[in-house]
Amino acid sequence: HKDIYYKRITSVPAQSAFTGHATDFVNLFTDNWMTTPSNVLNTDFKLYGTYDDAINNVNAWTWCNYNDPTVGFPRDCGPSGYVPSQWSKSGARTWVMEVEGTPQEIANTCASQDDSPYVDNVSV
Repeated sequence: HKDIYYKRITSVPAQSAFTGHATDFVNLFTDNWMTTPSNVLNTDFKLYGTYDDAINNVNAWTWCNYNDPTVGFPRDCGPSGYVPSQWSKSGARTWVMEVEGTPQEIANTCASQDDSPYVDNVSV
């Protein structure tokens, strides 16, 4: 899939919750797609194939796998089953991550990641 929309449905975990392979929230996507902390499909987030589906909460994906160190988002997740080898890895593929929300929502999310090397100079 070229476009995948990740929609968070629970709060982003605090930086202190990242004690395993994933070192921070961004690292979940770049290198270590794990279930912990708080990263389970249709419990903590939903995946969609289009922006409109994500906005309208329709056609959420139903299948995802995780917990393979050094393999990033979305591993082999798919709309209804296994879709192999579409994961990301730092430095190995070109990809873009965009964040949508009000300035306050984004600042609050970044504040929970205050020790993250990926968060810099967020202001509202």
